[in-house]
Amino acid sequence: MKADEWRLLITIYLPIALVLLWGEDPKRADLLNHTMALVQATTLVCRFSSTPERALACRTFIKEWLDNLYSCYPHTRLHAKKTIVHIAFHIYEFLLLFGPVLSWWCFPVERLIGVLQKFNSNSHVGGEHEATVVKTWMRSANLRRWLNRKDCPELLRQFHRLYSMYVASADPRKEDPDPKPVRSTERAHFDHKGLHFFPGVHASGK
Repeated sequence: MKADEWRLLITIYLPIALVLLWGEDPKRADLLNHTMALVQATTLVCRFSSTPERALACRTFIKEWLDNLYSCYPHTRLHAKKTIVHIAFHIYEFLLLFGPVLSWWCFPVERLIGVLQKFNSNSHVGGEHEATVVKTWMRSANLRRWLNRKDCPELLRQFHRLYSMYVASADPRKEDPDPKPVRSTERAHFDHKGLHFFPGVHASGK
């Protein structure tokens, strides 16, 4: 799973499933509250805006999750300590320094990596594939530079015009010039401790 799929899992699907499964089970109340602390921390981090109060609340939820980890899951005492837990506490500082995670997370980079992985490398390893990608990018950059120059040859301009027309006609996304977004009135949602969680606005008071 990619990072964004994990985000959807922890902020939407997993909370809904756990509330339905454990919400009325007193024996699992501690497990539910423990998981929801991590859910709320993740939800706060993924908001489109950030404030010092939200950053502090995020760190508080992470600490609550960590403090109750051994009591909820005693077997984790036998596991080696993970540096990722320590790093999670530094998210508080990053939120104060850089603002919302949306502006500095790695999803765009992961998407680019996914695009590069689809390139046919003909089983070439050891830098040949990377060199080909760089050379192709440099050639396209040089071509764009030529097209933007005032002394660009007319033949090159005409070729660019014809090529652009061909690409536009071959692009299936151009079939509908005014696509209508599909809207649905149904939303996945769940309630926990007086808060109503649903996509778009992750938490709101009743």
